[in-house]
Amino acid sequence: MNLYEALNDEKNAAILKSRIALILEETGQYEQVLPLLKEAEATLMQYQDFRVLGYVYLRLANYFEQIKDNVQAEEAYNNYIANMAQLPADTLSYLAYAYSYL
Repeated sequence: MNLYEALNDEKNAAILKSRIALILEETGQYEQVLPLLKEAEATLMQYQDFRVLGYVYLRLANYFEQIKDNVQAEEAYNNYIANMAQLPADTLSYLAYAYSYL
């Protein structure tokens, strides 16, 4: 992350944070997951990269499921669907995938 931040590449730093959050989640280090995903979400919203932002919402939904917060998990899934709906028609499989999670 520091390299991307040193290069002022906020978007790739945010993507990296979301991927690090996945690793932390898979290794049971849940307390570090939410802050990274929230930072990634805030940054990626500025770039309107709906596919990547959708991935962050999917990670958030999985996180909330792991901590048994179904209300926030459902909200994250709905945000995931909203982002996937913004993609071009030739990527509708992403939207179908989003609905299957919800």
